[in-house]
Amino acid sequence: MRRLFLVLAVLAAVAAILFALVHRLGMNRPKPLPGMPPIVHRENLYSEAAAGRFSPATMGLMPRVYVPDVKSGDVYVIDPAKLHVIGRFAAGRHPQHVVPSYDLKTLWAAGSAAPGRGAGMVMPIDPRTGIPGHLIQVAAAYNLYFTPD
Repeated sequence: MRRLFLVLAVLAAVAAILFALVHRLGMNRPKPLPGMPPIVHRENLYSEAAAGRFSPATMGLMPRVYVPDVKSGDVYVIDPAKLHVIGRFAAGRHPQHVVPSYDLKTLWAAGSAAPGRGAGMVMPIDPRTGIPGHLIQVAAAYNLYFTPD
């Protein structure tokens, strides 16, 4: 019986060492989808979206903040350098989020369907010009995000 406990203790120690090595070497990291950039910091997927680390696709874009207003149905455009609202446009009923497409060439105002409010919607916004496109009805677009596939 004593020998069995000793063998189990040794096996447990070896398993712990192997687990620590796999974790330390990053062998258990998820593989990114084809077309995705590498995952630099597993604990912070947004680490490469900090100032000075934006994708080259964003070069030359106007620095703007797009803020959807559920009550008015508008998206407000803010100049972050001046902290002033510099524009607004109608974005259908219930716009809730503004999210980038995966290739960062289009922003999308998105709103989900809600009882008494009709269908959900998405609306493209050209980030180079700030000009919105036409509304597109969808079943629901709450928390819409894009992936390479």
